[in-house]
Amino acid sequence: MSRNLGDTSCAICHRDVVLCGEPHSITPEEAKVYYDEYKGMVVANAVCPFCDAKYLAWVERAKWSRGSEDTRPFIDLSFRKAFNDEPSPEDLPTPVMLQQAHLERCTALAARSVQKIQAMVLEATTELEQALAGPPHWESYR
Repeated sequence: MSRNLGDTSCAICHRDVVLCGEPHSITPEEAKVYYDEYKGMVVANAVCPFCDAKYLAWVERAKWSRGSEDTRPFIDLSFRKAFNDEPSPEDLPTPVMLQQAHLERCTALAARSVQKIQAMVLEATTELEQALAGPPHWESYR
């Protein structure tokens, strides 16, 4: 289990997370038993504006970060109350928002699957038309 998500997008709905607090040094209440290890790290409260998941944004790149370079004002995230890559109940959106996020993911997956099937049908149709337009393959044996 790690403290950080290794990402700057929402772990629930995969949308952009925004800062909702001022950057500050991490407090013992935020870091809990890991305070000695993360003492001096600059963090800020953050939230997903779509699903309302709550995060603690890692503002300064330091020895703690494993996230990639990004143009956002923070470089990594942890769930706020849990200070972990797994949320506590207080970090999660409401059940209605969780259901909405799940519905959107399922709808997007279904749309991608339909597009793949349409592409396969088009490819098969094209190959069939080419086969019907040309000479039978056994003609090459003459």
